[in-house]
Amino acid sequence: MMKEASSEIRSSYDCNRDGSLDGKLRWRPICGCGESAVLRRATTDTNFGKQFWGCRHYKGSSESGCGYFQWFFDDVVDEKDQFIKKQNNRLEKLQNELDGAKMEIHHLKERKDGLKHKIMELQIEMKKMKNSQKNGKDSSLLC
Repeated sequence: MMKEASSEIRSSYDCNRDGSLDGKLRWRPICGCGESAVLRRATTDTNFGKQFWGCRHYKGSSESGCGYFQWFFDDVVDEKDQFIKKQNNRLEKLQNELDGAKMEIHHLKERKDGLKHKIMELQIEMKKMKNSQKNGKDSSLLC
């Protein structure tokens, strides 16, 4: 035998979907009437105590309200899946940025090494020029 659904709204000590205890639902689905659905508890033998979203105009007959129905934990699971997907996308984006930064660091190190090598070549060339100038002056003094 099926009992009609309870019209009780979830009690304040456990009504937040995120586990906080401030007594406010942060998100409510919109039913077919265009209004926020209310959180109810089933009173049927098979689903006794299980929470669900329902049309606020439902009074126990099929003629009132739009008949909106969704189990409470179904939408919580959907939200968690969406949150996880969003975090995975964010993680992938950050990983791509990190890979790009590592590649840029590698190229900068190669450039630095090339510049170091060029500096060493220029220092050797400068020493040679100084030596040749010094030797040129010495030889001009001998003449």
